[in-house]
Amino acid sequence: MALNWIDWMVFLGFLVMVAYIFALLATVLYSGAISAGDKAYPYLMSHILPPYIRGIMMAALYGAVMSTLTRLNSASTIFTIDIYKKFFYPQASQRRIVRMGRITTTAFVVLSCI
Repeated sequence: MALNWIDWMVFLGFLVMVAYIFALLATVLYSGAISAGDKAYPYLMSHILPPYIRGIMMAALYGAVMSTLTRLNSASTIFTIDIYKKFFYPQASQRRIVRMGRITTTAFVVLSCI
């Protein structure tokens, strides 16, 4: 039996809820050591987890960052090839397309950080 989109949304909601619960627990339990909410996760990683689990968590964080950058690069490729080349500059050279792809990737990274 295949999962439909409602099942995926419930699963995603569960994961978000678990992440918020850990952040709230860290904020409540270690409020003296944590000055801001965004410092809860690094504090938990550096003070609570054993060293071998820290490595696994760092690998997971690295994988999440790489996945995000891959999606931003894909969005840049879609924009450059499907929109820029088709509608704005059909006679663009390969060099110009690559330059526009780099500019678009940079713009998407900056916009995602805002």
